[in-house]
Amino acid sequence: MRHTDHTTTLHRDPLSKARRALATSLGIALFGSLIGAAFPANAGIGLAVALDLPSLVKTGERHAGALTLTNVNNELDVMSGNLIFDITLEPAGVLAIDSVANGRPGTACAGTVFTVNVRDAATGEVTFDAPEGYVTLGSAGGSTEARQCVIDFTFNLAPHSSKYSGSATQANPQRRPIETTAHASAFVMSMAGLRPGAGAGSTALQTE
Repeated sequence: MRHTDHTTTLHRDPLSKARRALATSLGIALFGSLIGAAFPANAGIGLAVALDLPSLVKTGERHAGALTLTNVNNELDVMSGNLIFDITLEPAGVLAIDSVANGRPGTACAGTVFTVNVRDAATGEVTFDAPEGYVTLGSAGGSTEARQCVIDFTFNLAPHSSKYSGSATQANPQRRPIETTAHASAFVMSMAGLRPGAGAGSTALQTE
């Protein structure tokens, strides 16, 4: 049984975590404004982020997970493709993500090899970095295969995460699985007008 829940889609209002990517992309947006790109008030830039993890993660076992990014632009931007930057996963310090992830066949990022880099060792937050620095999604009005990227990755329980696991401790004497939540997010910029947006998703899991 797997958990995929709490998907959040944000239109035009980037997440605080994604502001780092917005800052690095400021030069792109400035160039767009210089060539006359407009930023209308009713722009509908949206990104759906769904994180798929096993409901139970056990010590010593290797597990598979997936991160799905979908273009859900609306209004004037429904026919615009999107560039996806700063794809992050914050596993609450309990998961160790393997260093390489892959774009799933049949999706917009098929064949892409993502390098998984640690951004914050304390929380275990990692980034999924494409060779080009971004992933391109087709328009929200197009096929699912074109507007959706699925990133497949593998992981295990982090060696230092015993305080989260179901091992017998004073706080958890009966070795009951402990529930935690992993979070994913990404920054998006439309290809028509370079308008920004962001998306986030989370899922609950238990460690044992």
